Amino acid sequence: MAHLGILLSRTTMDEWSQKVAQCCLALVDAFKEDLLKSNDVPIDETTPRVYGEKDRLNTTPSYMWAVRGGLPNSGPQTFIDQSSLTRSRSVAWFLVMGGR
Repeated sequence: MAHLGILLSRTTMDEWSQKVAQCCLALVDAFKEDLLKSNDVPIDETTPRVYGEKDRLNTTPSYMWAVRGGLPNSGPQTFIDQSSLTRSRSVAWFLVMGGR
């Protein structure tokens, strides 16, 4: 936005991002239902470093989970990713099952 001459605070951009995320929850739930139709659901984890996070050392890893699935031979596959502060099994379970 800055290159267009529009100056926005990080707080404003964060609030907008959160509102958009709330609007997308139904779509994410539909993606999760599609994932569960798969015969297998591959999940990949990577550990990006996020610098400058409040109350966390720069050497503390974060976790990014990527999940792919959907019915085979039925067109595009579903792909969901989510970040987490831990690599707890419950994070992957929640990602796929949505807390069910």
